[in-house]
Amino acid sequence: MSIDVDLTRLDELSRFAVPNWVRGVWQRGRIRTEGAERNEHLVVWIQTPTLYADVRTLRGHGAVPPKTPDEGFAGWLDVEGQICRWKRPIDLKPGPEDSDQGAMFYDGDDLIEIGIFGNYLEEYHRIDPATRCFAASRGAFSIDGDNVLFDSKCPIDVLVSAGPYVTHARRAKSSALRHGRYDASAGTVHFEVVVGDPAVFTSSEGTWTVWTDNALDRDALLNAASAHQT
Repeated sequence: MSIDVDLTRLDELSRFAVPNWVRGVWQRGRIRTEGAERNEHLVVWIQTPTLYADVRTLRGHGAVPPKTPDEGFAGWLDVEGQICRWKRPIDLKPGPEDSDQGAMFYDGDDLIEIGIFGNYLEEYHRIDPATRCFAASRGAFSIDGDNVLFDSKCPIDVLVSAGPYVTHARRAKSSALRHGRYDASAGTVHFEVVVGDPAVFTSSEGTWTVWTDNALDRDALLNAASAHQT
């Protein structure tokens, strides 16, 4: 499989790097909304120095309540002091632009997020320090000052990896995210969870633009993300 890769923009895109304290693979322990606590979701958020992806699903956690869809989103994170703004060019449940903002407070390997526009509190634990990261996107985007603007009319991909954890998000009319792990012994990626419409992974095209390049195996990650869903 021939994969086109653009490594020329690493320095340019490094200006969007987030602080060290927010980097890592984060798993949510619990969430409290409107006075009620729940922790039934599997939530894995991979935050590389630049791009991120967040997968949320109830599968594997017993009976799934009706009308409780999977969630997932990916893009880039804007951090100002303790305020984090998740930019979501790929989103299974799109909302108003810049509506996902939270005040983040960290303590070692734990993060607490408090909602700004919503009454919630979330607790995350870092399961990988993200010392080895990879981030790439595919699809047109432009830079306007301190903003990254992804073309809303064309397919886009976001691929992130930290340590063995990998998430690939894609938007092409519909959207989906697939999450799994890199197997160093085999040099392959096994996607264990898919949320959204898996049909978006039956096609792929375009050049991958690399944002962060310190992966265990860049070629294996790109090959996995470029492969069709079976």
